[in-house]
Amino acid sequence: MLSVGLTGGIATGKSTVLKMLADMGASVLSADSIVHELLDSDADVRRRVVAGFGPECVREDGGLDRAWLGRVVFRDARKRRELEEIIHPAVISRIGAWLEAQSRCETAVCVVEVPLLFETGLQGMFDTTVVVSSEHDVQAHRLNNRGLSPGESAARMGAQMPLADKEELAGYVLRNDGSLDELRTRVREFWENLSAGGEYPRI
Repeated sequence: MLSVGLTGGIATGKSTVLKMLADMGASVLSADSIVHELLDSDADVRRRVVAGFGPECVREDGGLDRAWLGRVVFRDARKRRELEEIIHPAVISRIGAWLEAQSRCETAVCVVEVPLLFETGLQGMFDTTVVVSSEHDVQAHRLNNRGLSPGESAARMGAQMPLADKEELAGYVLRNDGSLDELRTRVREFWENLSAGGEYPRI
């Protein structure tokens, strides 16, 4: 089994690449989906988040307000670290268990999307890593299209490791500044080279 850690910056297209790789035959997992599940259904995580962030983080229906938490942690580095300390151990445990299960099933290639792969030092869990990268202006444009203000977009991009640093650490780099068709072509080339054990261009 070949395990791949997939990462990148906000609004670079990580989830789109993950779906494309799934369509091409990879077994895939998203760390964000694990986080959502923990926030929605893990009683211990909920208790600790409410204790740390107050009743404002609870929606009227009783669930945790992920959008509210996102706004808070991207404005406050201390709060971001506090949330990560609650969430990350459980996320790492679930990723490890999933990789172990995939190895027992003799999966050929499995890919895990981990937005904070390098920040949390998890690259050692994988045989190789790939970063999805875009120009800063492209990221900002995509975030603005999602309804974020220029200030919110800048705060979220500024809170992450610079993409240039991620590119230096990654085994592969996938550029995503153009159309979906262009990205799909690059992902197909990456998949074919990965499956064959070859090298993929870093830029």
